[in-house]
Amino acid sequence: MQLVNAVIFNLEYAKIEIMETFGMTSSNDTQITQGKKPPSKVGWLVVAMSVFLLGLVAHVLGPAAYSIYPAVVVLCAAALALPAARSKRLAESRLGIFLLLLCLAVGVKLYTNRIYEEYMQRSKIITALDLLEWLKIPVESFYATQHACPTPAQIDAMTSDKYVTNILLNRRNGEKCIYIAVLDTKGGFTTNTTIGLAYLIKSNTWSCKNKDTAATRIDSIHYLPSWCKD
Repeated sequence: MQLVNAVIFNLEYAKIEIMETFGMTSSNDTQITQGKKPPSKVGWLVVAMSVFLLGLVAHVLGPAAYSIYPAVVVLCAAALALPAARSKRLAESRLGIFLLLLCLAVGVKLYTNRIYEEYMQRSKIITALDLLEWLKIPVESFYATQHACPTPAQIDAMTSDKYVTNILLNRRNGEKCIYIAVLDTKGGFTTNTTIGLAYLIKSNTWSCKNKDTAATRIDSIHYLPSWCKD
């Protein structure tokens, strides 16, 4: 019965609030609200705060490859705080506005940081691939005369730069010469992160796709350029 009464009161209050907005409130409707407090929106505050904290925990503890999702969760918390921000109760309204602005600020910050991190990681990987690309002409020339896959030292290739610690001849057979670039942990990469580039002898072409190199080890395939994705 109490639940039914609460629902009826909320419906009546909502009707009066809408009528007041459009200037249609009658004196009888105004009398209904006299002595009665507006409905509490504290439940929305609790839910919004819980979702906000969940997003922060996911950001701190979640894997790097999925860190775009905590930003989305925090922004959802901002939407959940909106009903409390519009509450007729002053204290709830102030808390709701504060939580709304906090969620928006943190959510936008997490999102922009993630977009920037992805851009930087892609740029570093493309730089590493550019270093591998310098192997192409010397390797092809060497193989044409020696019929063997050369090591980087045999063709005097540069094997390191800002984001690459070494380039190695990973594997060779009658079909492929596979080279790998070992990425530097100082560039924000995890240990043993590598990018592969394969010289396909029969077709005289090159490929950085993992189905050809079987040598790319990276946190997320999302960082690779489109021409290196299987």
